[in-house]
Amino acid sequence: ARLEIDVPSSYIDEGIKEIADRNGMDQEAFLKALRDQGILESALRNQVEASIAWQTIVSPGCARN
Repeated sequence: ARLEIDVPSSYIDEGIKEIADRNGMDQEAFLKALRDQGILESALRNQVEASIAWQTIVSPGCARN
């Protein structure tokens, strides 16, 4: 069965910001660097959403509130 997990866009935005921070960039610079490598923002957003959803499944106590 497929689980329907709603991940708010604010969580996805925060996840992208955290990745950018870890790479020493602000969010716009990070997204530009990805675009320059041919990576669409939508692909990153989908990946971050899937990661957050997975965390919610395997660690319900650690899910973002």
